[in-house]
Amino acid sequence: MAPKAPALLLPGTIYLVQAGAIYSLSAGRFQQLTDPAGWVQVTAVPNGGLIAVKRSAAYSDLYQLGLDGHVLAQLTHNAAPSRFSDIGANHWSFYPSVQAATQSIFMSYDSGKAGDYEVDLAIWQLPLSGARSGWRQWTYPNSYTGGDVQPVPLASGGLLYVKFDQDDNGNKASQIWVKQTRFGSSTALTSLEDDCSQPALSPDGTTLAMVCSRQQERSQLVLADFKGTSLGPMRTVLSDRVVAEPTWAPDGTGIAFLSPALADQPFQLWWLPKSQYTPPEPSPSPSGSPGPSPKATGSPRAIGSPRPAPSPTVPPPPKPVQLTTDLGLDATAPIAWRS
Repeated sequence: MAPKAPALLLPGTIYLVQAGAIYSLSAGRFQQLTDPAGWVQVTAVPNGGLIAVKRSAAYSDLYQLGLDGHVLAQLTHNAAPSRFSDIGANHWSFYPSVQAATQSIFMSYDSGKAGDYEVDLAIWQLPLSGARSGWRQWTYPNSYTGGDVQPVPLASGGLLYVKFDQDDNGNKASQIWVKQTRFGSSTALTSLEDDCSQPALSPDGTTLAMVCSRQQERSQLVLADFKGTSLGPMRTVLSDRVVAEPTWAPDGTGIAFLSPALADQPFQLWWLPKSQYTPPEPSPSPSGSPGPSPKATGSPRAIGSPRPAPSPTVPPPPKPVQLTTDLGLDATAPIAWRS
């Protein structure tokens, strides 16, 4: 599993999931951290270690891992009380994300349920220790939609997350929402028509990366300025491929994401340098000329009239760098990145 040479240039350590196992990528080398035992999602803890989801056939749990992949603690216990219990007594935890300011974990969790078999996820907050007395529910999902997923804690103490609902045509779609406090109201940042999910906030907190399908087969990489309770104009960066799990480099030098090299192929790791998605500085307007050029031909210009402005240059399409070629990375597992 050797990545391509450009992976040597990536800062820090990236954590990815393939076939139920967690891998790290650092200095251009992959290392398998866990056995392929149902690991499906992983996130980094700012002060050290990892939080990961381990899934079984009927439930999933959060675990605290060391940086080498060994299990330190089981944080949730979502299996039914006994093997004879009804399957509806099981629970699911997904999409862990750590908020450094409060030393807590946000996750998607399916309790409380409106019925034993209605698995609509809500966003919950729990302490890093997992102590059940400290669990707090932040969102309330729309019934029979799948619920609220992919929480992104904000440095301010608030939260970005994805909510599923139905659009005017009855199609299930997703929106990115923001909530500043647990008991406050939520605000939609994107429309159901854009069908956006997988939010990732830049290290400086000013730009939101997301994946938007806009009811198309391909999912687009979209950026927008993040203003706390609203977004600036949405800028489509990549639209010629299926994009999953955009993740900012800790130093802000680019965005990593998952995508197949060709249709119907497994997902690989890609890198988009900052220069590929940063709008170029506008060229200065041409200044007027005091008189006609001595070598001018054709129809003369009026003396002192400005020269015609050149046609605007259309920037070339971004060219992401493919870092792996023979992997099958889990496109539902967010990329974790430690500096």
